[in-house]
Amino acid sequence: MTDNDVIKAFECCEKENGTSPNCDECPASGSADSNCFSTVRKKVLEIVKRQKADNEALQNENKQLQSDVLLANQNYEHIKDMWEAERTRLSEKIKEYIDKHNRLIGREAALHDEAVEDFAHFLIDKAENGAIQICDLPDLVLEWKGGADND
Repeated sequence: MTDNDVIKAFECCEKENGTSPNCDECPASGSADSNCFSTVRKKVLEIVKRQKADNEALQNENKQLQSDVLLANQNYEHIKDMWEAERTRLSEKIKEYIDKHNRLIGREAALHDEAVEDFAHFLIDKAENGAIQICDLPDLVLEWKGGADND
């Protein structure tokens, strides 16, 4: 008999208000067992025990799943913390590189200004030593770039 047949047979045997059993609708009434109520009770007990074992197995599985979820959440939090730390570290590194780049740009600008000032002094020195003509400028630039004695 299926579990549903056993339940229906038990319901047929256990009538309310003390009325007599309804054996006509009972799935167990066609059996050769003259003590069918005892058989039905045993089958009901088997169902209860099996469902209890299934319930305990499901509870254990649920506990395991809850444990797995807790572990997954802990791992997620750990990974999230690591990611935040790495993001912060990289952000700080980027700021360092930007600051270094800005300092280099500033230094390059200062060197450029210094070079222009040096060149202006070079031209002034040449002008003080004699007349400079426009046609002399390319040669003077080459001379200045090449580091020729200009002092």
